[in-house]
Amino acid sequence: LQFFTRLFQQRLQASEKSEMVDQRINIIINDFTKFIYVKICMGLFEDHKLLFSFLLTMRLRITQGKVSEADYRFLLTGGVSLEEPPQKPADWVPDRSWGELFRLNK
Repeated sequence: LQFFTRLFQQRLQASEKSEMVDQRINIIINDFTKFIYVKICMGLFEDHKLLFSFLLTMRLRITQGKVSEADYRFLLTGGVSLEEPPQKPADWVPDRSWGELFRLNK
C-alpha cells in the first residue's frame, strides 16, 4: 500500500494542473491509469499484454457506463443460453448467427 500511495503522490505532482476541479480529477485519473498500465505492461509477457489491455479497457468502459455487465459477459461467453431461439425469419440467416443474435437480444 505504501508503494502504491507513493506512486499516486508522484503522479499527482507530475500530472498537468488545472484550476477547474472536474478537469483536474479527470487529468489525474487518466494520467494515473496510463502510468499504472505502462508499469504493469513492463512486467508482462508480450503474449499477455493484449489480454490485459482488453480487460482494463472493458473494466474502464463498464465503470464509465459505456458497456453493460451483460454485454461484457456476452462478449466473454458468446452468450451461452439454455433457451432455444425462435424460428429464423429467413433461410439466408445462418443458424449460428441467428442464435447469437437471439442471445445478444436477451
